[in-house]
Amino acid sequence: MGVGWAEFTSNGRRMRHLKPALRQEIHESLTSSQSSHLDRDAHLHSIFRLKDQVPAQDRPFTGVRSMGPDLHRREREDKVKSVVDDIRVLKSALRTTKQCLGRQLSLAERVIERAAIYEARLAGSEKRGNEEQLHHSRHLSQEYFVLRITLAWRQDRLDLAELMVPKVYLDSTEKDPSTAESIADLYYEIGRDQINKSRPAEATKWLARAQEVLSSQDLEELSSDSSELQVSVMHSLIKALISLGGQEHIAKAWNILGELELEHGDRLAVSLLRLDLYSLDPVYPAQDYCDVLQKIVRTVHLTDSNVKTALHHIHKLRTRNARMAHMVLVTLAIERLAGVEEYQWLEKTLITLIWNCTTSAELTDTFGLLSDFLETLQGNIGRAISPSATHAAQILILCALGGSDPQRARDVYLEMSGTNQKHPSTQYLLYKIALRCQDVELGIWLILIRLCKH
Repeated sequence: MGVGWAEFTSNGRRMRHLKPALRQEIHESLTSSQSSHLDRDAHLHSIFRLKDQVPAQDRPFTGVRSMGPDLHRREREDKVKSVVDDIRVLKSALRTTKQCLGRQLSLAERVIERAAIYEARLAGSEKRGNEEQLHHSRHLSQEYFVLRITLAWRQDRLDLAELMVPKVYLDSTEKDPSTAESIADLYYEIGRDQINKSRPAEATKWLARAQEVLSSQDLEELSSDSSELQVSVMHSLIKALISLGGQEHIAKAWNILGELELEHGDRLAVSLLRLDLYSLDPVYPAQDYCDVLQKIVRTVHLTDSNVKTALHHIHKLRTRNARMAHMVLVTLAIERLAGVEEYQWLEKTLITLIWNCTTSAELTDTFGLLSDFLETLQGNIGRAISPSATHAAQILILCALGGSDPQRARDVYLEMSGTNQKHPSTQYLLYKIALRCQDVELGIWLILIRLCKH
Protein backbone atom coordinates (compact mmCIF):
# COMPACT_ATOMS: atom_id res chain seq x y z
CA MET A 1 0.00 0.00 0.00
CA GLY A 2 1.45 3.42 -0.93
CA VAL A 3 2.08 6.33 1.35
CA GLY A 4 -0.83 8.15 -0.25
CA TRP A 5 -3.27 5.53 0.96
CA ALA A 6 -2.08 5.74 4.58
CA GLU A 7 -2.24 9.52 4.37
CA PHE A 8 -5.75 9.44 2.96
CA THR A 9 -7.28 6.80 5.22
CA SER A 10 -5.85 8.43 8.39
CA ASN A 11 -8.94 10.56 8.54
CA GLY A 12 -12.07 8.95 7.16
CA ARG A 13 -14.14 12.06 7.65
CA ARG A 14 -12.34 13.66 4.78
CA MET A 15 -13.86 11.20 2.26
CA ARG A 16 -17.35 11.80 3.50
CA HIS A 17 -17.09 15.51 2.79
CA LEU A 18 -16.00 15.02 -0.80
CA LYS A 19 -18.48 15.16 -3.71
CA PRO A 20 -19.62 11.69 -4.93
CA ALA A 21 -17.88 11.95 -8.32
CA LEU A 22 -14.61 12.98 -6.69
CA ARG A 23 -14.94 10.23 -4.08
CA GLN A 24 -15.41 7.63 -6.82
CA GLU A 25 -12.37 8.89 -8.72
CA ILE A 26 -10.20 8.60 -5.63
CA HIS A 27 -11.45 5.12 -4.88
CA GLU A 28 -10.74 3.91 -8.41
CA SER A 29 -7.25 5.36 -8.40
CA LEU A 30 -6.39 3.70 -5.09
CA THR A 31 -7.78 0.25 -6.01
CA SER A 32 -6.46 0.04 -9.54
CA SER A 33 -4.02 -2.86 -9.80
CA GLN A 34 -2.47 -1.36 -12.89
CA SER A 35 -1.26 1.77 -11.04
CA SER A 36 1.97 1.74 -9.16
CA HIS A 37 2.26 3.08 -5.66
CA LEU A 38 4.10 6.12 -6.97
CA ASP A 39 1.38 6.81 -9.52
CA ARG A 40 -1.33 6.61 -6.87
CA ASP A 41 0.60 8.93 -4.59
CA ALA A 42 1.11 11.52 -7.31
CA HIS A 43 -2.49 11.34 -8.40
CA LEU A 44 -3.73 11.59 -4.85
CA HIS A 45 -1.72 14.75 -4.17
CA SER A 46 -2.93 16.34 -7.37
CA ILE A 47 -6.49 15.77 -6.24
CA PHE A 48 -5.88 17.19 -2.76
CA ARG A 49 -4.76 20.45 -4.22
CA LEU A 50 -8.45 21.14 -4.62
CA LYS A 51 -8.72 22.38 -1.02
CA ASP A 52 -12.02 24.04 -1.63
CA GLN A 53 -13.54 20.58 -1.72
CA VAL A 54 -12.71 20.06 1.94
CA PRO A 55 -14.12 22.17 4.80
CA ALA A 56 -11.45 24.38 6.34
CA GLN A 57 -11.96 23.01 9.86
CA ASP A 58 -11.00 19.54 8.67
CA ARG A 59 -7.72 20.53 7.00
CA PRO A 60 -5.17 21.14 9.81
CA PHE A 61 -4.53 17.63 11.06
CA THR A 62 -5.25 15.33 8.09
CA GLY A 63 -1.70 14.06 7.66
CA VAL A 64 1.92 14.74 8.44
CA ARG A 65 3.05 15.09 4.85
CA SER A 66 0.32 17.46 3.70
CA MET A 67 0.09 19.64 6.83
CA GLY A 68 3.80 19.76 7.84
CA PRO A 69 4.74 22.83 5.77
CA ASP A 70 1.70 24.79 6.97
CA LEU A 71 2.44 23.95 10.57
CA HIS A 72 6.07 25.06 10.29
CA ARG A 73 5.05 28.23 8.52
CA ARG A 74 2.57 29.09 11.26
CA GLU A 75 5.20 28.40 13.90
CA ARG A 76 7.62 30.76 12.16
CA GLU A 77 4.94 33.39 11.85
CA ASP A 78 4.13 33.06 15.55
CA LYS A 79 7.81 33.43 16.47
CA VAL A 80 8.21 36.50 14.28
CA LYS A 81 5.05 37.99 15.76
CA SER A 82 6.44 37.32 19.25
CA VAL A 83 9.69 39.17 18.41
CA VAL A 84 7.74 42.11 17.00
CA ASP A 85 5.62 42.30 20.14
CA ASP A 86 8.69 42.15 22.39
CA ILE A 87 10.36 44.92 20.41
CA ARG A 88 7.26 47.09 20.65
CA VAL A 89 6.94 46.62 24.42
CA LEU A 90 10.65 47.18 25.06
CA LYS A 91 10.67 50.37 22.99
CA SER A 92 7.74 51.69 24.98
CA ALA A 93 9.39 50.79 28.31
CA LEU A 94 12.66 52.47 27.35
CA ARG A 95 10.85 55.60 26.23
CA THR A 96 9.00 55.75 29.55
CA THR A 97 12.23 55.23 31.48
CA LYS A 98 13.85 58.19 29.70
CA GLN A 99 10.94 60.42 30.61
CA CYS A 100 11.20 59.43 34.27
CA LEU A 101 14.95 59.95 34.65
CA GLY A 102 14.53 63.60 35.53
CA ARG A 103 12.48 63.60 38.72
CA GLN A 104 10.89 60.15 39.03
CA LEU A 105 13.83 57.84 39.57
CA SER A 106 11.84 55.30 41.58
CA LEU A 107 9.30 54.97 38.76
CA ALA A 108 12.11 54.74 36.21
CA GLU A 109 13.60 51.91 38.25
CA ARG A 110 10.34 49.95 38.25
CA VAL A 111 9.86 50.39 34.52
CA ILE A 112 13.42 49.39 33.63
CA GLU A 113 13.13 46.29 35.80
CA ARG A 114 10.05 45.29 33.85
CA ALA A 115 11.88 46.05 30.61
CA ALA A 116 14.59 43.59 31.66
CA ILE A 117 12.19 40.70 30.95
CA TYR A 118 11.70 41.71 27.33
CA GLU A 119 15.38 42.55 26.81
CA ALA A 120 16.28 39.04 27.98
CA ARG A 121 13.71 37.48 25.65
CA LEU A 122 15.02 39.45 22.69
CA ALA A 123 18.60 38.54 23.59
CA GLY A 124 17.63 34.90 23.07
CA SER A 125 15.71 35.51 19.85
CA GLU A 126 18.56 34.94 17.37
CA LYS A 127 16.59 32.08 15.77
CA ARG A 128 13.20 33.76 15.87
CA GLY A 129 13.42 36.91 13.78
CA ASN A 130 14.70 38.17 10.47
CA GLU A 131 17.93 40.16 10.09
CA GLU A 132 16.22 43.53 10.40
CA GLN A 133 14.48 42.51 13.61
CA LEU A 134 17.68 41.08 15.06
CA HIS A 135 19.52 44.32 14.30
CA HIS A 136 16.72 46.27 15.93
CA SER A 137 16.83 43.99 18.97
CA ARG A 138 20.56 44.50 19.42
CA HIS A 139 20.14 48.26 19.18
CA LEU A 140 17.40 48.22 21.83
CA SER A 141 19.60 46.05 24.04
CA GLN A 142 22.34 48.68 23.83
CA GLU A 143 19.87 51.40 24.70
CA TYR A 144 18.55 49.36 27.61
CA PHE A 145 21.97 48.95 29.23
CA VAL A 146 22.85 52.60 28.61
CA LEU A 147 19.68 53.59 30.46
CA ARG A 148 20.56 51.19 33.29
CA ILE A 149 23.93 52.96 33.64
CA THR A 150 22.27 56.37 33.52
CA LEU A 151 19.75 55.43 36.19
CA ALA A 152 22.42 53.96 38.47
CA TRP A 153 24.49 57.15 38.09
CA ARG A 154 21.51 59.39 38.89
CA GLN A 155 20.91 57.25 41.99
CA ASP A 156 24.60 57.65 42.93
CA ARG A 157 25.06 53.89 42.58
CA LEU A 158 28.12 53.68 40.38
CA ASP A 159 28.74 50.18 41.72
CA LEU A 160 25.63 49.08 39.81
CA ALA A 161 26.65 51.10 36.78
CA GLU A 162 29.97 49.23 36.72
CA LEU A 163 28.10 45.94 36.34
CA MET A 164 26.38 47.20 33.21
CA VAL A 165 29.46 48.61 31.46
CA PRO A 166 30.70 45.24 30.05
CA LYS A 167 27.28 44.69 28.49
CA VAL A 168 27.51 47.90 26.49
CA TYR A 169 29.49 46.66 23.54
CA LEU A 170 30.23 48.25 20.20
CA ASP A 171 30.11 45.62 17.47
CA SER A 172 32.67 46.50 14.84
CA THR A 173 30.58 44.70 12.24
CA GLU A 174 27.66 47.04 12.85
CA LYS A 175 28.99 50.57 12.79
CA ASP A 176 26.72 52.86 14.76
CA PRO A 177 28.53 56.19 15.30
CA SER A 178 25.52 57.89 16.89
CA THR A 179 25.27 55.18 19.57
CA ALA A 180 29.00 55.36 20.23
CA GLU A 181 28.83 59.14 20.60
CA SER A 182 25.88 58.87 22.99
CA ILE A 183 27.76 56.35 25.13
CA ALA A 184 30.89 58.54 25.19
CA ASP A 185 28.80 61.56 26.13
CA LEU A 186 27.21 59.64 29.02
CA TYR A 187 30.60 58.50 30.32
CA TYR A 188 31.87 62.09 30.04
CA GLU A 189 28.94 63.46 32.04
CA ILE A 190 29.50 60.84 34.73
CA GLY A 191 33.21 61.68 34.86
CA ARG A 192 32.62 65.41 35.06
CA ASP A 193 30.08 64.87 37.84
CA GLN A 194 32.67 62.90 39.80
CA ILE A 195 35.16 65.76 39.41
CA ASN A 196 32.59 68.16 40.85
CA LYS A 197 32.11 65.75 43.75
CA SER A 198 35.89 65.63 44.38
CA ARG A 199 36.18 61.99 43.33
CA PRO A 200 39.14 62.13 40.92
CA ALA A 201 39.71 58.36 40.88
CA GLU A 202 36.14 57.64 39.72
CA ALA A 203 36.28 60.59 37.33
CA THR A 204 39.46 59.27 35.73
CA LYS A 205 37.88 55.84 35.20
CA TRP A 206 34.77 57.12 33.41
CA LEU A 207 36.55 59.80 31.39
CA ALA A 208 39.09 57.22 30.20
CA ARG A 209 36.18 55.07 29.02
CA ALA A 210 34.72 58.02 27.13
CA GLN A 211 38.06 58.65 25.44
CA GLU A 212 38.36 54.97 24.53
CA VAL A 213 34.91 54.91 22.91
CA LEU A 214 35.64 58.02 20.83
CA SER A 215 39.09 56.78 19.84
CA SER A 216 37.56 53.56 18.48
CA GLN A 217 35.41 55.49 16.02
CA ASP A 218 36.12 57.19 12.73
CA LEU A 219 35.70 60.86 13.66
CA GLU A 220 34.51 61.66 10.14
CA GLU A 221 31.49 59.42 10.75
CA LEU A 222 30.54 61.20 13.99
CA SER A 223 28.48 64.37 14.32
CA SER A 224 29.89 67.88 14.11
CA ASP A 225 29.79 68.07 17.92
CA SER A 226 32.08 65.08 18.37
CA SER A 227 35.25 67.19 18.11
CA GLU A 228 34.10 69.40 20.97
CA LEU A 229 33.16 66.33 22.98
CA GLN A 230 36.60 64.84 22.45
CA VAL A 231 38.31 68.05 23.59
CA SER A 232 36.08 68.22 26.66
CA VAL A 233 36.78 64.59 27.55
CA MET A 234 40.55 64.99 27.25
CA HIS A 235 40.52 68.31 29.11
CA SER A 236 38.51 66.87 32.01
CA LEU A 237 40.66 63.72 32.07
CA ILE A 238 43.80 65.82 32.45
CA LYS A 239 42.12 67.76 35.27
CA ALA A 240 41.22 64.52 37.03
CA LEU A 241 44.76 63.17 36.66
CA ILE A 242 46.17 66.41 38.04
CA SER A 243 43.85 66.10 41.04
CA LEU A 244 45.02 62.54 41.62
CA GLY A 245 48.64 63.66 41.61
CA GLY A 246 51.57 61.30 41.64
CA GLN A 247 54.28 60.84 39.05
CA GLU A 248 52.39 58.22 37.02
CA HIS A 249 49.21 60.25 36.75
CA ILE A 250 51.06 63.46 35.89
CA ALA A 251 52.99 61.62 33.18
CA LYS A 252 49.68 60.42 31.69
CA ALA A 253 48.36 63.98 31.84
CA TRP A 254 51.35 65.27 29.89
CA ASN A 255 50.87 62.54 27.26
CA ILE A 256 47.20 63.39 26.79
CA LEU A 257 48.04 67.10 26.63
CA GLY A 258 50.54 66.35 23.87
CA GLU A 259 47.80 64.65 21.84
CA LEU A 260 45.42 67.51 22.51
CA GLU A 261 47.90 70.17 21.42
CA LEU A 262 48.42 68.51 18.04
CA GLU A 263 45.01 69.69 16.81
CA HIS A 264 43.83 72.16 19.44
CA GLY A 265 47.01 73.82 20.71
CA ASP A 266 45.69 77.31 20.00
CA ARG A 267 42.77 76.97 22.42
CA LEU A 268 42.83 78.87 25.69
CA ALA A 269 41.73 75.82 27.68
CA VAL A 270 44.65 73.80 26.32
CA SER A 271 47.19 76.52 27.14
CA LEU A 272 45.78 76.80 30.65
CA LEU A 273 46.23 73.06 31.13
CA ARG A 274 49.91 73.45 30.28
CA LEU A 275 50.17 76.21 32.91
CA ASP A 276 48.47 73.95 35.46
CA LEU A 277 50.95 71.17 34.75
CA TYR A 278 53.87 73.59 34.98
CA SER A 279 52.60 74.68 38.38
CA LEU A 280 52.84 71.13 39.73
CA ASP A 281 56.59 71.07 39.16
CA PRO A 282 58.37 73.10 41.87
CA VAL A 283 61.37 73.59 39.60
CA TYR A 284 59.64 74.29 36.32
CA PRO A 285 61.35 77.04 34.27
CA ALA A 286 59.63 80.34 34.97
CA GLN A 287 60.45 81.43 31.42
CA ASP A 288 58.33 78.56 29.99
CA TYR A 289 55.41 79.64 32.13
CA CYS A 290 55.93 83.27 31.10
CA ASP A 291 56.05 82.39 27.38
CA VAL A 292 52.74 80.53 27.52
CA LEU A 293 51.17 83.36 29.52
CA GLN A 294 52.42 85.99 27.08
CA LYS A 295 50.85 84.01 24.24
CA ILE A 296 47.57 83.89 26.14
CA VAL A 297 47.36 87.63 26.90
CA ARG A 298 48.23 88.51 23.29
CA THR A 299 45.63 86.23 21.68
CA VAL A 300 42.83 85.60 24.17
CA HIS A 301 39.34 86.83 23.39
CA LEU A 302 38.72 89.62 25.85
CA THR A 303 35.93 88.84 28.28
CA ASP A 304 35.57 89.51 31.99
CA SER A 305 36.24 85.85 32.76
CA ASN A 306 39.32 85.63 30.53
CA VAL A 307 40.87 88.81 31.95
CA LYS A 308 40.38 87.46 35.48
CA THR A 309 41.96 84.16 34.43
CA ALA A 310 44.98 85.94 32.97
CA LEU A 311 45.45 88.01 36.15
CA HIS A 312 45.14 84.86 38.25
CA HIS A 313 48.01 83.19 36.40
CA ILE A 314 50.06 86.37 36.50
CA HIS A 315 49.77 86.20 40.30
CA LYS A 316 51.06 82.61 40.15
CA LEU A 317 53.98 83.63 37.94
CA ARG A 318 54.83 86.39 40.39
CA THR A 319 55.61 83.79 43.07
CA ARG A 320 58.43 82.54 40.82
CA ASN A 321 59.55 85.70 39.08
CA ALA A 322 58.07 89.14 39.82
CA ARG A 323 59.91 90.81 36.92
CA MET A 324 58.42 88.40 34.40
CA ALA A 325 55.00 88.99 35.93
CA HIS A 326 55.55 92.73 35.42
CA MET A 327 56.39 92.16 31.76
CA VAL A 328 53.16 90.20 31.19
CA LEU A 329 51.12 92.87 32.99
CA VAL A 330 52.61 95.57 30.77
CA THR A 331 51.73 93.52 27.66
CA LEU A 332 48.16 93.03 28.86
CA ALA A 333 47.62 96.67 29.79
CA ILE A 334 49.32 98.39 26.83
CA GLU A 335 48.72 95.98 23.95
CA ARG A 336 45.26 94.66 24.78
CA LEU A 337 43.37 96.82 27.27
CA ALA A 338 44.38 100.42 26.64
CA GLY A 339 41.76 100.98 23.96
CA VAL A 340 38.85 98.81 25.13
CA GLU A 341 35.53 100.19 26.32
CA GLU A 342 35.46 98.00 29.44
CA TYR A 343 37.72 100.33 31.37
CA GLN A 344 37.50 98.33 34.57
CA TRP A 345 39.74 95.65 33.02
CA LEU A 346 42.53 98.16 32.53
CA GLU A 347 42.07 99.54 36.02
CA LYS A 348 42.33 96.08 37.59
CA THR A 349 45.48 95.41 35.60
CA LEU A 350 46.93 98.80 36.58
CA ILE A 351 46.34 98.19 40.29
CA THR A 352 47.84 94.69 40.01
CA LEU A 353 50.91 96.08 38.26
CA ILE A 354 51.45 98.79 40.88
CA TRP A 355 50.92 96.25 43.65
CA ASN A 356 53.49 93.93 42.08
CA CYS A 357 56.04 96.74 41.80
CA THR A 358 55.53 98.13 45.28
CA THR A 359 55.43 94.88 47.24
CA SER A 360 58.13 92.78 45.58
CA ALA A 361 61.61 92.79 47.09
CA GLU A 362 62.91 91.47 43.78
CA LEU A 363 62.06 94.71 41.98
CA THR A 364 64.53 97.27 43.34
CA ASP A 365 63.82 99.80 40.57
CA THR A 366 60.16 100.14 41.50
CA PHE A 367 59.63 103.77 40.62
CA GLY A 368 61.58 103.57 37.39
CA LEU A 369 59.35 100.67 36.23
CA LEU A 370 56.22 102.54 37.27
CA SER A 371 57.34 105.76 35.63
CA ASP A 372 58.06 104.06 32.29
CA PHE A 373 54.78 102.17 32.38
CA LEU A 374 52.61 105.18 33.27
CA GLU A 375 54.20 107.34 30.57
CA THR A 376 53.54 104.68 27.95
CA LEU A 377 50.00 104.12 29.21
CA GLN A 378 49.23 107.82 29.14
CA GLY A 379 50.07 107.96 25.45
CA ASN A 380 47.68 105.09 24.66
CA ILE A 381 44.53 105.99 26.57
CA GLY A 382 42.22 108.88 25.93
CA ARG A 383 40.78 109.44 29.36
CA ALA A 384 41.66 109.40 33.04
CA ILE A 385 41.11 106.38 35.22
CA SER A 386 38.26 106.40 37.75
CA PRO A 387 38.62 108.10 41.15
CA SER A 388 38.46 104.79 43.00
CA ALA A 389 41.25 103.29 40.90
CA THR A 390 43.30 106.45 41.30
CA HIS A 391 42.89 106.30 45.06
CA ALA A 392 43.92 102.65 45.18
CA ALA A 393 47.03 103.37 43.10
CA GLN A 394 47.98 106.32 45.32
CA ILE A 395 47.57 104.20 48.44
CA LEU A 396 49.92 101.55 47.05
CA ILE A 397 52.50 104.15 46.09
CA LEU A 398 52.13 105.84 49.45
CA CYS A 399 52.74 102.53 51.16
CA ALA A 400 55.90 101.94 49.08
CA LEU A 401 57.28 105.38 49.88
CA GLY A 402 56.46 105.36 53.58
CA GLY A 403 59.47 103.39 54.77
CA SER A 404 62.09 105.14 52.65
CA ASP A 405 60.96 108.65 51.80
CA PRO A 406 58.39 110.20 54.17
CA GLN A 407 58.59 113.57 52.46
CA ARG A 408 57.75 112.06 49.09
CA ALA A 409 54.92 110.14 50.70
CA ARG A 410 53.55 113.41 52.00
CA ASP A 411 53.80 114.89 48.50
CA VAL A 412 51.80 111.99 47.10
CA TYR A 413 49.18 112.58 49.78
CA LEU A 414 48.96 116.29 48.89
CA GLU A 415 48.44 115.38 45.21
CA MET A 416 45.35 113.33 46.10
CA SER A 417 41.88 114.74 45.64
CA GLY A 418 40.23 116.19 48.71
CA THR A 419 37.88 113.21 48.90
CA ASN A 420 40.73 110.72 48.82
CA GLN A 421 42.74 112.70 51.35
CA LYS A 422 39.85 112.51 53.81
CA HIS A 423 39.33 108.80 53.25
CA PRO A 424 39.99 106.96 56.56
CA SER A 425 42.25 104.40 54.88
CA THR A 426 44.48 107.15 53.45
CA GLN A 427 44.86 108.96 56.75
CA TYR A 428 45.42 105.73 58.65
CA LEU A 429 48.19 104.69 56.26
CA LEU A 430 49.88 108.10 56.42
CA TYR A 431 49.69 108.04 60.22
CA LYS A 432 51.44 104.63 60.25
CA ILE A 433 54.15 106.07 58.01
CA ALA A 434 54.64 108.94 60.46
CA LEU A 435 55.02 106.51 63.36
CA ARG A 436 57.40 104.24 61.46
CA CYS A 437 59.61 107.16 60.42
CA GLN A 438 59.21 108.90 63.78
CA ASP A 439 57.98 112.00 61.94
CA VAL A 440 56.43 113.92 64.84
CA GLU A 441 55.42 116.86 62.67
CA LEU A 442 53.48 114.64 60.23
CA GLY A 443 51.82 112.79 63.08
CA ILE A 444 50.69 116.00 64.81
CA TRP A 445 49.41 117.33 61.51
CA LEU A 446 47.26 114.27 60.94
CA ILE A 447 45.88 114.42 64.48
CA LEU A 448 44.95 118.05 64.01
CA ILE A 449 43.13 117.19 60.79
CA ARG A 450 41.09 114.56 62.58
CA LEU A 451 40.31 116.96 65.45
CA CYS A 452 39.21 119.67 63.05
CA LYS A 453 36.76 117.26 61.43
CA HIS A 454 35.04 116.79 64.76
